[in-house]
Amino acid sequence: MSWDAVAAFWSDYTLRTVAAGAAVIGATAGVLGVFAQLRRQSLLGDAVSHAALPGIALVFLLTGSKAPAALVAGAAATGWLGALCVTGIVRSSRVPADSALGLVLSVFFGAGLMLLTWIQRRPDASQAGLDRFLFGQAATLLAADVATMAVLGGGAVLVLVLLWKEFKLLSFDPAYAALLGLPVRRLDILLTGLMVAAVVAGLQAVGVVLMSAMLVAPAAAARQWTDRLAPMAALAAVFGAAAGAGGAVASSLSARTPTGPAIVLAATVLVLVSLVLAPRRGLLAGVWRRWRRRRDLRLHAVLLDLHALAGQHGEPTAAPHAAAVLRAMAAGGSVRRSLRELEGRGWAAAAGGDQWTITAAGRAEAGRFLAARSAAGSAGRTRRDDAPGRDPAHRRRDRRRLRPGGHVPGAAAHGHDERRHQPLDPAGHRRGLPGGRGPRLAVAGPGRGGHRRADRRAGRGAAPHPPGQGGRGHRAGLPGAVQPGRDPAGATGGLGPPRHRRRAAGRAGLRPLRPLRPRRDRPGPARAVAGGRRAAAGRRRAGLFFKELKLATFDAGLAATLGFSPALIHYGLMSLVSVTAVASFDAVGLVLVVALMVGPPAAAHLLTDRLPRLLGLAALMGAASAIGGYWLARWLDVSIAGAMAATVGAVFLAALLLAPQRGLVAAARRRAAQRLEFALAMLAIHLSQHECGPEAADECRPDRIHLHLHWETGFAERVLRAAEQRRLLRREGGLVRLEEAGRALARGALTR
Repeated sequence: MSWDAVAAFWSDYTLRTVAAGAAVIGATAGVLGVFAQLRRQSLLGDAVSHAALPGIALVFLLTGSKAPAALVAGAAATGWLGALCVTGIVRSSRVPADSALGLVLSVFFGAGLMLLTWIQRRPDASQAGLDRFLFGQAATLLAADVATMAVLGGGAVLVLVLLWKEFKLLSFDPAYAALLGLPVRRLDILLTGLMVAAVVAGLQAVGVVLMSAMLVAPAAAARQWTDRLAPMAALAAVFGAAAGAGGAVASSLSARTPTGPAIVLAATVLVLVSLVLAPRRGLLAGVWRRWRRRRDLRLHAVLLDLHALAGQHGEPTAAPHAAAVLRAMAAGGSVRRSLRELEGRGWAAAAGGDQWTITAAGRAEAGRFLAARSAAGSAGRTRRDDAPGRDPAHRRRDRRRLRPGGHVPGAAAHGHDERRHQPLDPAGHRRGLPGGRGPRLAVAGPGRGGHRRADRRAGRGAAPHPPGQGGRGHRAGLPGAVQPGRDPAGATGGLGPPRHRRRAAGRAGLRPLRPLRPRRDRPGPARAVAGGRRAAAGRRRAGLFFKELKLATFDAGLAATLGFSPALIHYGLMSLVSVTAVASFDAVGLVLVVALMVGPPAAAHLLTDRLPRLLGLAALMGAASAIGGYWLARWLDVSIAGAMAATVGAVFLAALLLAPQRGLVAAARRRAAQRLEFALAMLAIHLSQHECGPEAADECRPDRIHLHLHWETGFAERVLRAAEQRRLLRREGGLVRLEEAGRALARGALTR
């Protein structure tokens, strides 16, 4: 393309205006998105942008005007309210930040959809055109709009530069900032307000739904290139401006390409390029580093082989060795290429006839590598042995178990060691070890199906007796023994009936899911009935996976230790979540399904601590919210999905306010009661120190107590009335006198 074509291309007023506005939005959002990412609040922009929609609709309902300034003001107000709701929910409840973000954005967006559908169905405002704020309409930008965006963005960046040190400290160490006396809460609110300003500035160009990408993508791309905050902010501004201008130009090349999605796609391309090509964190750089490490390990392996072979001769540097010998010693890789690289580094030399010898420099490098590896191993053993609670006896026992002849608990499945094939005694220990150290393993008799059941129990540390042997069984790692019972086949010394064994293992948290294997020794209908019964029981347990999900949720490390796979359980749960979300798209849509998946569990979490009750309450609240939202939508003739999301928000708000233990009302009452108890103790201490002294006429007067204790007059009177009701004091002769209960309270407070 020639310069004349470029000049003609940029001479278009609409394209120039849209590109300039998108660049301003991208630069501002990029700089502020850096701080959002460092504070792990990248989705806060998503919540603010979705919360801006009801403000736009409310301003139109109240004023009837579509002026951009008025609509932007309404969007800023509700966006600010949404950000404050997120912060307030996280600080005043046990709801985590991600759940609060998802709840606020979906509920506010649902309320906005309700208002938009109501506006569009009014007879005097059909198709008001406010829905363009959902995805943006950059083609309608004017020079005045770009100037407004520049003023808002420039003001936000200016405040950021003036308070750079404070915001930097707030992002990396808020506790240290509070220790230095900085107003952490005010700075947090101010930074949130700057993000609201950036989001509101880009609503008309990018839209409510896509504005969050402009806060996340440039900062994520810049993070791959640098570790310093100032260069990261500068790169994010450049990437944001480039994505905005590039997306605007790309959308102009096609008449049917919307500008907002094109800008987001351009930002996504920048993120992908950064993830691949960044010099330190990029994928190519990681592949290069791994290749270099493997190459160095391969070179040192061949060098150590040469060093070991050369050490068998009197003149190591004059003893050549064939490459075939080195290939036989190598674990893998190209030995000939490694030898050529060693020759290039001066660590090996070719002696002719495919013979190689190590040089003096190679021997020095091999010695240095061996010394470094030995030092690293010694340091690791020292750290492990010096761990708290590790005595010398434990260390010797650990080292013995790691040796080839050491005890390997749980490695036996049929009365022998899988590595050395040594027989075990009836208690599950290798014969010949003094004292039979190590945990005792559960054993079982070889009755009918005994070995097959023992194979299944081997995964949880159980080993059967060898044939013909008996013994008492002990649960591995647990104090005490399981009471012996009668084996199904009549063998003595078993672990009791199968149901007793399953109950004992279930109480220990070790019971696996039983495989659905029909017995082969029952012919005819009895076999079919037994198989169907076992299949129903197995499906009942395997259908819910309640035990595995609970264990992987609360203690993934213990789940992995017991043989479960937390990663597999996690991906299975995410698959169920995905299926549920996709199945709900037709009913409530892409965004509002978040409300039904987050709001009821969050509300139930405020009401109970027991997982079964939490699941039941969440299901009940979700069903009630969906039904209530449907009837609300029919009554108001508005969006059903929006009404459902708004109902979820109302249910959560009721739980947040009225929960008996964790509600805001209960918390306020507890704080008031604690304040009153502390005030009563302070009053009792004050009166006990002054009621018998000459200063009692001044210190014990009820109208002057608030001056001595630095209380407000109304609060002091409430404390005095409460003390009188509890009979801690009495008023006589214009003074306040302590009762015996008041003196006891004072003594207890002083000695506590």
